[in-house]
Amino acid sequence: MRERPDLRIRMMDVSEDHAARDRLIALAKEKGVVGVGVPAFHVAGRLIVGFDASGSTEAEVRGLLPPRRSRPDSARADSLPPSASGLPAIDTKGDALEARPPPPAGRTGAVTLPIVGVVDVERVGLPVFSFAVGFVDGVNPCAMWALLYLLTLLAPLRDRRRMFAIGATFVFVGGLLYYAFLAAWLEFFLLVGLSRTLQVVLGSVALLAAAVHLKDFVAFGTGPSLSIPESAKPGIYRRARRIVTAEHLAAALAAVVILSALVNVVELLCTAGLPALYTQVLSTHELSRPAYYGNLGLYVGAYILDDSIVLAVGIVTLSQKRLQERAGRWLKLVSGLVLGALGAVLLLRPEWLQ
Repeated sequence: MRERPDLRIRMMDVSEDHAARDRLIALAKEKGVVGVGVPAFHVAGRLIVGFDASGSTEAEVRGLLPPRRSRPDSARADSLPPSASGLPAIDTKGDALEARPPPPAGRTGAVTLPIVGVVDVERVGLPVFSFAVGFVDGVNPCAMWALLYLLTLLAPLRDRRRMFAIGATFVFVGGLLYYAFLAAWLEFFLLVGLSRTLQVVLGSVALLAAAVHLKDFVAFGTGPSLSIPESAKPGIYRRARRIVTAEHLAAALAAVVILSALVNVVELLCTAGLPALYTQVLSTHELSRPAYYGNLGLYVGAYILDDSIVLAVGIVTLSQKRLQERAGRWLKLVSGLVLGALGAVLLLRPEWLQ
């Protein structure tokens, strides 16, 4: 403002001003911007989403500004409705520069994840964030329990090639289906667009799921639980035994595809909202389609890494150990802490994830 007193800038808070949020979404559709987030700048007919602290965004915005005028005039303001928050309104020759008020000093985009530690989306970028959250999401007892049970049945055969073929198929099919599940969530959020109401709903569901996971850590087996239902386990046991007793490998692989699909559907209870939270965060960034789906690939790659390690250890050692209650409790604790952290951030500081 001191440098360019001739400019009139209009600042809108889309989290409080519904009209401003609708205007931003309309501008994004008009300009062909997918997954619009904040801060966003509309200047000289261009819509710029996000802000790079290195200075590239500032340079881009400055480059779009008109030449300095000797004195301000009363040029026509942009048609954006006035902010309900009472923020100052400015314009430059009819091309409004819109921006959310700058965040308070010292704000951090860090999220603390168990095992992984502190993950700062701004510093590490989306790829590392995707990998970190995907890895933690993979640490859930449902798919790991089914894989370990399958390996305990295969280990006495002492046929490592057969174990690898069956185990790798189980993990790969599970990852493929999970990728499709994530893609469906992503497309939903890209279609719906920026919505604070949706963020509040997702954050609330995440906190509720986190509370259930933490309850399981303290009092496993009592009350509600986000785990594979006991009623579903006998069917999984039967299918696993059929895989082991199949005479031909092709028949065993066909059966393991069905088992993996079944476990993956039931496993959605264990994840309880983390895929939805992640894809909502991903959708707030302005990326190309390949970049969106590349991040999903990183997420799923990290998601199946846990099971891949378990599979490798099982093949090498021919171990017949199953997932015990103690290990299951710790996995529940990890899932609960992650969901709780992301849910709280989405409710209280959603801008940290944008």
